[in-house]
Amino acid sequence: MLSGKVFITGGSGTLGRAIIERATTEDWPCQITAFNRSEYLQALLKQDYPHVSCIPGDVRDFHRLRAAMSGHDTVLHLAAMKRIPECEQYPDECWKTNVHGSQNVVDAALLNGATICLGISTDKACQPVTMYGASKLAMEKIFQAQPGDGCQFVLVRYGNVIESRGSVIPLWRAQDEAGEPLSITNRAMTRFWLTPGQAVDAVLLALRHIHGAIIVPKMKAMPITDMARAVVGGDPDFKVIGLRSVERVHEWLVSPDELAHEMDAHYLLGGHGEFGHSYRSDTAPVLSMDEFCAMLEEVGVNG
Repeated sequence: MLSGKVFITGGSGTLGRAIIERATTEDWPCQITAFNRSEYLQALLKQDYPHVSCIPGDVRDFHRLRAAMSGHDTVLHLAAMKRIPECEQYPDECWKTNVHGSQNVVDAALLNGATICLGISTDKACQPVTMYGASKLAMEKIFQAQPGDGCQFVLVRYGNVIESRGSVIPLWRAQDEAGEPLSITNRAMTRFWLTPGQAVDAVLLALRHIHGAIIVPKMKAMPITDMARAVVGGDPDFKVIGLRSVERVHEWLVSPDELAHEMDAHYLLGGHGEFGHSYRSDTAPVLSMDEFCAMLEEVGVNG
């Protein structure tokens, strides 16, 4: 659990809300401040969790960020540009938020005397081929480059979080209801999946580790065709629309070129690890249909 004063950038997003929900349900001894640039999402968050402090602002604005963060012990940096098409089309905007914004978070945490600062990364940062992935790799390097005197910097790297907003699930259901084939990019594609609750578990695990560590949970993966079958049921027809130029068939969470130490349920990257470990979505443990349906039920996007 978290204690003390907790500052969450991007606090009204999917993971931020999941952390706040867990903290509220389990009565964690902490005071949470959600900092992000969407006043609409903050208003919705405040309706559900009136005890949470909400401060509008952007991680690009260092002075606003530093002032808002003042007095907090723990910083969770969740804010980011995440949509790959927009990051590819506007790489400068992606860089300003995901790299310059992350540097601002680091500097503000150090100047404000925070004791720990956690950053959220992505499987796209492993051998990146997209602007989004490259920006997240840069964020990882920024966090790991800090001296660790006073404030400890740690990271979590994981794959896709099941959620309704921005998901392909509503599209598939609409196509199924219209009697149309389901759009997929490649029949062989596989992807890692976890629920917001599992992402919270990964965050709590990382907060118990040493400065500079990147925690990579051993997520399960699923073929895109099986995922579609779980969403609409039965054996639907598919329309293969082709990969985007920056899209992979399979994703990596750990590359053989990274120093990694294998644990029971996760990898620890950096430090005194070994080269040669690999964790890919096409060779990872497979999510069963029942497991994936249970995950959909958990987040309320099934049926």
